[in-house]
Amino acid sequence: MSLSIEELAEDKGLPPDFLKGLGVREYDDSVLIPYFDEEGNQADRHRIRTDLEDGFRWTSGSKEPILYGLKYLDHAREEGYCVFVEGETDCWSCWYSSIPALGFPGANTYDKLQEQHLEGVETLLVHREPDQGGNEFVQGVKERLVDLEWTGYVSTFTAKEL
Repeated sequence: MSLSIEELAEDKGLPPDFLKGLGVREYDDSVLIPYFDEEGNQADRHRIRTDLEDGFRWTSGSKEPILYGLKYLDHAREEGYCVFVEGETDCWSCWYSSIPALGFPGANTYDKLQEQHLEGVETLLVHREPDQGGNEFVQGVKERLVDLEWTGYVSTFTAKEL
């Protein structure tokens, strides 16, 4: 299997240069999706996308994955809201439309959400994927928000509701 940035961009309906501007690059017949911390420093691990369906793997880093899009949290703070999504590509669609978003690299990674990620954000919109993982993601995020004692407004939605 192989995948290029152009193929991925076309599949997602986004310009290849937009993805390249996010640091996405080709890597061994695949596409490397870099993760960054809030200061814009590259994280220890990145996602490798090998095909357009479910072909993902992580680079071999010593640390656990972090949330995707942390370096763009200032936009969420400026706007006062953020959309939580599963994965990177939903973030891209939001960002391309100037919508602040934060990506969770899997339905069960809601525990990566930290109190500082929510500073200045009054409203959260949590996207529910149309599968069991989507239900687990939404429930996990809600439980995590309770654990963090976050007092803002949260709502869930599906793509069909837009």
